[in-house]
Amino acid sequence: MATPRNVCHRCRHKWKVKRGEWSRECPKCGHANVGPTDPAPSILPKLVLVVLILAGGAYYLGLVGDDTVKEAQEAAEKAAEKLQAEVEKRTGSGEEVAPSPAGQPPASEDEPARAPAARPAAEATPAPGPRLKVASRMGWAVGSAYRVKGKIENTGQARASGIKVRVIFHDAQDQVLARYEAECEATSLKPGKSAKFESAIAGPEAKQVDDFVVEVEFSE
Repeated sequence: MATPRNVCHRCRHKWKVKRGEWSRECPKCGHANVGPTDPAPSILPKLVLVVLILAGGAYYLGLVGDDTVKEAQEAAEKAAEKLQAEVEKRTGSGEEVAPSPAGQPPASEDEPARAPAARPAAEATPAPGPRLKVASRMGWAVGSAYRVKGKIENTGQARASGIKVRVIFHDAQDQVLARYEAECEATSLKPGKSAKFESAIAGPEAKQVDDFVVEVEFSE
């Protein structure tokens, strides 16, 4: 049986492939919309050409006459037509082959055609403005005080100005003990830059601190 071939639906380039191996893109133009083509191309022109070459060579050497060459040509054409008809009957190459999705073999008659897999939606492009996040934070008790240190970072695409960092201390019952504006080493940050901050709480409330929350405010 003839080797199946792929065909590019853009430049119409055709190339042979192994059974069960279907290319995903055209090796000539790189186009991805490729699919199988007729696995049994017409062999009539090639067979007739071979017979004519052989008959012409024999005639040139004086081995046969004009009548023999003509009879050989007619016999070759009839044999090629018969062989081509048998191939088309066996493979169904006379029917139009619908293009298959890129990288997939054609669906058989018994198996319904499957729709190509849906492409994943493109990720949303981040807004071009500034975006501040708390990159790190840590807190610990020191004597009768509770200290907090951390770092903020601008992950956006524009400068953030008027930066204010606020630390909210909570007790074990998640009640707010105090709110303090932290000391930050920068009031504006370019994209990709970071800045450290620190704060502290002292007195009886410091011994009740169980957790804290860091809030960041800024203006564009």
